[in-house]
Amino acid sequence: MPSIADHIALRPAENLIQAAGYASQIGLPLNQFVTIAWQQADFVGRIHDVQGLLLQRMRKWLLYRGMTPAFVWVLEVGETIGLHGHYLVHVPDQHITAFEKMLSGWIDGDVTRGVVLVEKVTNVRPLLRYLLKGLRPRSAALLRIEPRPQGKIAGKRLGTSQNLGPKARRLGNHTA
Repeated sequence: MPSIADHIALRPAENLIQAAGYASQIGLPLNQFVTIAWQQADFVGRIHDVQGLLLQRMRKWLLYRGMTPAFVWVLEVGETIGLHGHYLVHVPDQHITAFEKMLSGWIDGDVTRGVVLVEKVTNVRPLLRYLLKGLRPRSAALLRIEPRPQGKIAGKRLGTSQNLGPKARRLGNHTA
């Protein structure tokens, strides 16, 4: 049974920040901000399974086109749109239009109701602060982030692609 958390802990938050910085260092800047309103998509199953399929499909699509997948993600339960995910993804400029067209097809659920939002990222720093607003208040103070409740999530609240994770950063291994 996965644990249920109503906040983001400091260590995973630091990992997310370091992963985003590492992505820039290795030439894979997180340049697309994707929000998926999972609750509005009426998906069936566990969110981590449904999201896992999305990330797997996205990863395969990027690899097929010769790109190295690089992303970070956060799950939240907001008062307005319910369960949703935020994803910062590296997509080379020449593939952005195709990526946006494919994205809805990677989601198992009803995507006809404006469930997906994609925005170009020019500065990842304010978006990281936004993604980490679910931090514990004491941790948020350390990172100078204004904390806001983001609901309860069973299992992981946030993560990174493997090539941006702690082991990859430690070994300097950033391949897919």
